Amino acid sequence: GRNEFQATSGIVKSFAAGERWKKLTYEVFDAPSLDLPFEKRLERVKTQAEKKLNAYIRVVQHTLCEGKEHVETELDKLTKDGAEGLMLRKPGSKYVRSRSTTLLKVKTFQDCEAVVVGYNKGKGKYDGQAGSLDARLDNGIQFNVGSGMSDEQRR
Repeated sequence: GRNEFQATSGIVKSFAAGERWKKLTYEVFDAPSLDLPFEKRLERVKTQAEKKLNAYIRVVQHTLCEGKEHVETELDKLTKDGAEGLMLRKPGSKYVRSRSTTLLKVKTFQDCEAVVVGYNKGKGKYDGQAGSLDARLDNGIQFNVGSGMSDEQRR
């Protein structure tokens, strides 16, 4: 469930979790291997789950978006319940294995300015390039930003 990441992680990492494993469920929200529109993939997921082949599998509830106000209401409700945000999928869309225009993450967040004060060398794919940026807020808090840069910007 929400706000249970640490407990879940502890169970998964423990070889001696015993009965605690029974508290976990596998939440299914899509079937990316099926070359079908989203609604058809979700139908297949529900059909398989109804067979009750595994008591720990749950299908994540999906709600059809009714407009901007509906999104704002649902987002407010979910974030108050501890969710980070919600996902909006374009009706009829096929699964894309990278960022796409058919799936949008909607989150509430606060915006502020920071000054880049340095960078860290990249590793792996980014070896020889910028890996992350060191940034500082007006109040002196420093942090790293490692995402949001294109490969060209990292060079």
